[in-house]
Amino acid sequence: MEFCRHRSAALFAAALLLALWGCSDAAGGRPTPGSAAENDVTITACFRREEEDGPLDGAVRLSAGGEQADYPIYGGEAELPGLPRRGDAALTLLDSQGAVLGAVRLSISEGAVIDAASDGSGSAHITLKEDTDQVAVAFILQPDGSISCALRLARAESYGS
Repeated sequence: MEFCRHRSAALFAAALLLALWGCSDAAGGRPTPGSAAENDVTITACFRREEEDGPLDGAVRLSAGGEQADYPIYGGEAELPGLPRRGDAALTLLDSQGAVLGAVRLSISEGAVIDAASDGSGSAHITLKEDTDQVAVAFILQPDGSISCALRLARAESYGS
């Protein structure tokens, strides 16, 4: 009888630990299905000037869903996390003193293929596959202050910049 009581207590303790571990893991920051983090996308961006070969430094300002954030550009590269998978965002390119260099309106949607393209009227369209959570995009500052974009198939180190 004593053996059964100890065994029951040990099993109960193990079950309680497993239940607590599962709760703390869920609360520990991993996204759960349907959470905002799972529905976001990160753009790995590179920035260049059309008339220059070198990388562009400064900052990029993203405005989406009533929120705004600035991200530094180092060596022409920036990570832009937390963008909605569907909807619009404004991308503003700033120089190192904070002056506006150019801007583009991003329209993000889901489709059958991954793509990024500009339409020439100050808008760019990024299409994501349903399972895509990160996309690499090249943004090129034009002499008139407009910004064009294209899907980036290789990191900057791969093509010698």
